[in-house]
Amino acid sequence: MSVDFRPVQALMSWEDRMRVYEMIRGYPIPLLMAFVRVNRPLDWPPELANIGELPDDMAYALLAFCIKPSKTRVKWPKKKGKTNSAPYPFRSNEQHWELIVENDMDVRNEIRIKTPDQIPKGMTKKLEKKAEWL
Repeated sequence: MSVDFRPVQALMSWEDRMRVYEMIRGYPIPLLMAFVRVNRPLDWPPELANIGELPDDMAYALLAFCIKPSKTRVKWPKKKGKTNSAPYPFRSNEQHWELIVENDMDVRNEIRIKTPDQIPKGMTKKLEKKAEWL
């Protein structure tokens, strides 16, 4: 499925806002919002903050009439990169799990034993032997 770029181009650059309103109706609102976030980061109207909660016709009207047209080149939004999910002993929102895995041999061995399919990149599958005092 290819996405038609003309409504986005119209939203960002056309002066005739009624024509823009007619052009963008039916186009996915989240996709339009992604383009607005990338191309107008400083001119973000406060009316667009809760646009997802509004009826579609009102959302399209706000987009058409709140965005100031500009003849600059339209930039495409970037895709979000895939993030590493934390392995078993950590919660999914743990921020420093990589540092803990890097520095604690017991945690690395626990990951290897309990979740061998979630071993982080760069970590060997072989258990590490712990040096103990006599």
